[in-house]
Amino acid sequence: MTATQDSQTTPKIDTCDPRFFDDPWDDYAYLRSLDTLYRDEPNNLWIAARHEDVFHFSRNPEMYSNRFGVRPLIAADMSLIAMDPPEHTETRRLINKGFTPRQVRNLIPHVRELSNQIIDEVRERGKIDFVEEFAIHVPLIVISELMGLDPDIRLKMYRWSDDMMDGDGETDPDSPKLHAAAVAFGEYAEMCTSLIEERRTNPTDDLISILVEADSRGALEKEFRSSQGVEETIGVGGMQDDDLFLFLALLLVAGNETTRNAISGGLQALSRFPEERQRLLDNLDDDQFVDLAVDELIRYVTPVMSFMRTVIQPHTYKGIDFKEGDRIFLLYQSANRDELVFERPEDLILDRNPNPHLAFGIGPHYCLGANLARMEVKVVYQELLKRLPDIYVPEDADLDRGDSTLVLALRHLPAYFTPRDAQGCPMDAQAATSGSARRDDGQAMTTAPAVGQRERILDQALDLMASRGAQAMTMRNLAGACGIAVSGLYYYFPSKKALLAAVIQERQWDVRLANIPDDLGAQPPADRLASLCEAILIGSLEEQRVWRVLMAEACRSSDDAVSVGSELLGDVTVGFTRWVETLFPEAEDSNAMAALVVEQLFAFLVEVLFLGDDQALRSARVRTAALGSLLFPPA
Repeated sequence: MTATQDSQTTPKIDTCDPRFFDDPWDDYAYLRSLDTLYRDEPNNLWIAARHEDVFHFSRNPEMYSNRFGVRPLIAADMSLIAMDPPEHTETRRLINKGFTPRQVRNLIPHVRELSNQIIDEVRERGKIDFVEEFAIHVPLIVISELMGLDPDIRLKMYRWSDDMMDGDGETDPDSPKLHAAAVAFGEYAEMCTSLIEERRTNPTDDLISILVEADSRGALEKEFRSSQGVEETIGVGGMQDDDLFLFLALLLVAGNETTRNAISGGLQALSRFPEERQRLLDNLDDDQFVDLAVDELIRYVTPVMSFMRTVIQPHTYKGIDFKEGDRIFLLYQSANRDELVFERPEDLILDRNPNPHLAFGIGPHYCLGANLARMEVKVVYQELLKRLPDIYVPEDADLDRGDSTLVLALRHLPAYFTPRDAQGCPMDAQAATSGSARRDDGQAMTTAPAVGQRERILDQALDLMASRGAQAMTMRNLAGACGIAVSGLYYYFPSKKALLAAVIQERQWDVRLANIPDDLGAQPPADRLASLCEAILIGSLEEQRVWRVLMAEACRSSDDAVSVGSELLGDVTVGFTRWVETLFPEAEDSNAMAALVVEQLFAFLVEVLFLGDDQALRSARVRTAALGSLLFPPA
């Protein structure tokens, strides 16, 4: 049954709003119910929501072009995706050398090994953020290695990729997200620069070498038209570095965003359909069944949500007279739930066959890495469910998505499972019979903690944070420095945020602030203030490593540092206010005076970073004397 778009009954649909994609399923059903394409007038888009429509617009590049941009708000150059034949065909042929079926098959043992390494790091914990602590790692390591990059920087690449995706749809030049996307691209390009130069003189078999070799032969000469239709040629005779960076940025995003979203969304889907999950568990060694299951998980999740095409030949389709320049927005998630193509499209049916989903696209722009993505999802789930068979996402878990209209962009996903030892035995039963202690997050410890171990971990953590920064310090680094297994750290600290908070709390500032100094004597108030500030400053110098770590991480926009620091700042302000109320009955406004003392403290800490201890202390004493004279002028 189809309907006609009616201005009186049509729901307000903004397909350029990232929040539209948080829960779009009812709107998708409405869009598919129409007898033609929906017109999104505010965004100047025709919306293709049915399977047959997305198929049609994808398979006919002679009528629907990519070169005018594939995103509706910003016609950003997305490299290979924004090319039309024949340039697209030649470029794709070159890059395809890195994704042949033989190369993908050769990667299977390595991907299996990587999957088990990641499982080893989390198997004893019982609760993880499935996106950040599991799903991102294998795709990022694999694409890094294929590109010839160091996989140890994968968390930085994860941030770059997500920041670039968050810039999708931002049109305000002052947008912080657009700025962050530009910074991420710049940092990524800067890292790639030296590799490009190195590969020009010492080529290997990685993707960067393939691109550089193509550049030297002039094979990637790129021709395109701007959105105004002005024809322009870039890099005649060869590809410029900027164009190489665009390729590499595309490979970074395509190589991890889609696969890790398929892995993350796949666990959420399996958790919603426990019967299907059990079928997968029962058939993990049946390659034919698992291959079908992977395709169904990818259909159900559909990690890439949308792309755009531009009409380049006037024609009529489904009663619409398209003219040159009209823009068509393709909704892949909706197409993959089309009830005219899929039986029970809202259900997960792991052995669905046939399964003509469009999650990898169709036609000339069919996903170059589709075979690699399928293999990664398959191997990851085979290993994950063999070793953590009861892992699940709670039904009421929030869908935490980034601000993207392009990809699913799952950022956080809580997952729970029975902790297991190295032999795969459930650890809950062992803990129950041995009376083991429990961690802060409620999970059982495998062994009794060693005496003084927690304090030693905190001391070593502070040393590493002070020298490397909290973001650069990994739990693996810390475990190695402490001479214990990574899992041992989680006996005490369920996350790096908990570790950072413990480093701060270990200084026991709450206890110190509760003990009001009682040795200031009957000094005049200005001298009393000077003595108080002197004691505060000296104490701060003794703890400057902690302050340095916290302030540095806050400057790097670490959410954990901001959260921990804001709590500490609140405690310090409350404590100083209590001191002022007790020690300075002459003060007219103890809250305002305490605020000035806090400002003095932080000004001093900043000066220590740049001037050194002695010079900062001298400067602070001068300011303290001036503050005392201001607050308590001589009679």
